[in-house]
Amino acid sequence: MAQPSESLLAHALRAGLAAWGRRLGLLTLAFAAVAVSNVPVQEAQELALDRVTAVSRRADERGTRVPGEQEAIEDATALGGACLGLCGAAVFGVAALMPLVAGASVLGARSVRGSARAADLLSGFRRYGPTLVATLVTALAGGGIAVAVATVDTLRLLGSASSAVGALVPPAVAWAIGAAISAVTLWLCARLWFASIRVADPDRPRMGGIAAVSASWHWTEGSGQWQVLALMAIAACVAALASVPGALTGRVEADIVGAWVVVTLMLAVFGAAYERLAAAREPIVPPPAPGAPDAGGDHGGLDA
Repeated sequence: MAQPSESLLAHALRAGLAAWGRRLGLLTLAFAAVAVSNVPVQEAQELALDRVTAVSRRADERGTRVPGEQEAIEDATALGGACLGLCGAAVFGVAALMPLVAGASVLGARSVRGSARAADLLSGFRRYGPTLVATLVTALAGGGIAVAVATVDTLRLLGSASSAVGALVPPAVAWAIGAAISAVTLWLCARLWFASIRVADPDRPRMGGIAAVSASWHWTEGSGQWQVLALMAIAACVAALASVPGALTGRVEADIVGAWVVVTLMLAVFGAAYERLAAAREPIVPPPAPGAPDAGGDHGGLDA
């Protein structure tokens, strides 16, 4: 239970760490489900990266020479394939991966409540339409869980694009633009982070996708936004520390363990932050006592 004077940041860390210890098995299941479902996206991005790199290498080898007809066709085919692959990965991410991420986030929140179960992973699919709307709206706005996941997934593509951008824009200008975009994206992620959790939450009444986005925005007004940003900064520091063993040893196992620590902790800690914000505005109504008339609503279990 939250202490009356406890800040959102302190509560999220305390309650999140406690839930992480109690429900580590279920949180690990959520991590495994998301990681496996993310494999097609990773493979599509790897293939796109290989194609973009090959085109860039051929352009470097040609120098100032104008490419021939066959070379131009090969480059266009490679870039077209990369674009189609990335588009397909984006569609899969929105249609399949993000509802699963929403379900994993619900599992994290319910771990804090003490009612988590494996079926929580399907929460986003049981409220599929509203979850898709919330995901698309937050992605188009440039924030929320959808953008955070997509950003982490596509960081490797930025290296290939940086050389092309550097040739068109002075490095100082490119850095300033990148810093400004990153700052706005982080702020929007903090404000919209809880939309996909709320829309998929089976313990609270059904809510439309746009209404959930609006709810997350209002919940994080004032000091709440800065405390969520602080949580994101802490998560980034934990992720950096967790990546050190893999970077030093070069072993895939170390990378997997590091990702497991980061993802399971984030699910619990951000789930605790969500619980604190949601409980203050939408306290969960307990189910009616046995034999009492059912007042309706959607307070427990998973949606049909």
